[in-house]
Amino acid sequence: MVITQEDKNNYVNKMIDNFNILLDCSELTIEKFYDISGIGKYRLNTFLQEKAISSWKTFIVCISIFSIYPAALDKMIELNIIDAKLLLFLQNKETGFYNTKMMANYKPIFSQKKRENYCKKMSNNLSILRKYVNLSQQELSNISGVNNLYICNYENNSRKMNWNTFLLFLFIFLQNDSTTFYMKQKSIYTEEIKLFLRGVYSDESDFEFEDCDETSNDIANKDTDNM
Repeated sequence: MVITQEDKNNYVNKMIDNFNILLDCSELTIEKFYDISGIGKYRLNTFLQEKAISSWKTFIVCISIFSIYPAALDKMIELNIIDAKLLLFLQNKETGFYNTKMMANYKPIFSQKKRENYCKKMSNNLSILRKYVNLSQQELSNISGVNNLYICNYENNSRKMNWNTFLLFLFIFLQNDSTTFYMKQKSIYTEEIKLFLRGVYSDESDFEFEDCDETSNDIANKDTDNM
């Protein structure tokens, strides 16, 4: 994975813009951060005031420290300070101004909140994705096994999609180039999702999978049982 100078500038700028937020997430005082990082007050102030590529080493030190704290790590991923491109860059051990072992935890965290955000994006774009491939709600129901009423409810945001259903729809729409491209544009299909599908991810310790939504067949069987 290649990280360009422009990429590095973008990462550095995001860290500068959100440094105080991450400090709050980690519950570190600025004095404690000085002590842990070995970055002096003058150097850190210079980093926070000057958005320059020469700050890359300081950026890596910052993410190495903040990644130790789950709330700060999750926030860095949410703000795209750490993204899959950077993670792959670190995992591939490309040459740079740092030791990749400084990174305490570079697996993306798929917390309950993160999964819900992906599900919401899928719901918000589901009708457009259907139109790209000329599928009616009933046709998508027939293909996926998800009840037609649920699909309607997802699209009008009257029902929350669960993670299993998100992955089901993701797989279906990945079969078409147009919908794949659209999902990338809308950050429904991302590099971190690719890492997730490869098994490279971490869960929050309190995360539990929800039960799958009832499929069309489940509903039909219930109706038959009640006859």
